[in-house]
This record gives sequence, C-alpha cells and structure tokens, in this order.
Amino acid sequence: MSLFHRITKDLQKQRSVREVVIRQTREALQQSKLAIFAVHRNDDHGAKKLVVQAGEQLEKLQRKLKDNSRFLNDGNLLAALEEFGEAWLVVEFARGKKLAFPKKPKLAPEQQIGALADFTGELGRRAVLKATERKLKDVEKIYTTVSDVVRHLAEADLTGQARQKFDEAKRNLKRIEEIRYELSLRK
Repeated sequence: MSLFHRITKDLQKQRSVREVVIRQTREALQQSKLAIFAVHRNDDHGAKKLVVQAGEQLEKLQRKLKDNSRFLNDGNLLAALEEFGEAWLVVEFARGKKLAFPKKPKLAPEQQIGALADFTGELGRRAVLKATERKLKDVEKIYTTVSDVVRHLAEADLTGQARQKFDEAKRNLKRIEEIRYELSLRK
C-alpha cells in the first residue's frame, strides 16, 4: 500500500468516526434539552425517560470511542456530556433526589462544573415558575440549592472557562435572591 493510499484511507476512517460522533452527540444533546423543558412543563416522567436515553447514547458512544481516544475530547462530545449532566441534575432535583452525577456516562470535572453552573440557570427559571404559582417553599429550596452550588464552586478556585461558568452561577443566584426579595414584599 502506498503512503498516500494509507493516509487517504486513515482520513476517510477518521471522517466516518467524526460523522458518527456529530450525529450521536447532536441527538443526545437534543434529548437532554428536551428533558429540561419537560421538567419545566412538570412532565417528570417524560423528562426522566429522555435523560436516561441521552445517557445511554453517550455511554455507548464513549465505549465505542475507547479505541479511538482522540474523539473522546471532541468538542461535540464534551458539549453533549455537559448538557446531559445539566439535564440529569435538573431531573433529579425535580424528583427530590440528592444532587449527584451518574456513574455513566463519565463526565470529566470540567463538564461537571459546567453542568452545575448551567443547572443554577435552570433552577432560576424554575424559581420564576414556582414564584408565579406562589410556592414559596419551593423557591426557598431552589435558593438553598443554588446557594450551596455557588459556595462550593467558589471554593474550587476556578480559572478560564470554568470561572466564566461560575460567574454565570453567581448571577443566577442573584436573580433568585431578587425573586425572594420580591416575594417578601408581597407577603
């Protein structure tokens, strides 16, 4: 086999794998987003089903890429894992479960931090919905959770993109504090 023939064959194989990664991560990312929207519509059963499907798809993809490890750090996969982590936290919070990431698919610390920070934004949306329904205990639970997340992220001494995510989480906490303040004026 000539050098150029081998290079061409290797490139075609890489393109094929990349297309699979793009297609499957897009699907998992979409399922994760739909799971979050389902929670906001109070469809906890549908949300759980969607987030489980996304997790299974990402776990399967991670196993498939084990022998082709350069794609384990592909931006599409990392974004889908972060979105999945966020959706998982939102769904588990809505179900009254303790905050934790699933063992599989595996999320690197960077994806966990991003997921936690983005989770605070979804809880901010949930706080608005609960405040509108006058469910003050739910708003307080959201406030406590977001406050805990922000406190723990602050202790992590984050830099770069993780620091930007942390700053977003602080803004989300401030928004929830404003909601609490508005509710206290209307008592």
